[in-house]
Amino acid sequence: MNYLLSGTWKELSDKIKWNLKSPRVDLTDEDVLRFAWSTDSIYAEIEIHEDGSREWFCRNRITSEYFGSSGPEKSELNIELIKMISIACSEMVGEE
Repeated sequence: MNYLLSGTWKELSDKIKWNLKSPRVDLTDEDVLRFAWSTDSIYAEIEIHEDGSREWFCRNRITSEYFGSSGPEKSELNIELIKMISIACSEMVGEE
């Protein structure tokens, strides 16, 4: 599982660069690893499955806009997800 985490983290850090903040990390009820970023205006999460596939979801709490994957996928992370995580990280002032 560590290689799956490090691969997702590397992809995020390559795209978000200096601004990436540590997510909350936990297991879902189905024992899937979840990264989550939450601020007053943004909620974004990535679920990382044992087979390397990922599911993701984002919600803009101000506009109520939400979007996500339609199921597990093994492709690069969606650019809109990357943007939302970047916004959430920029709002997480002083957090590591």
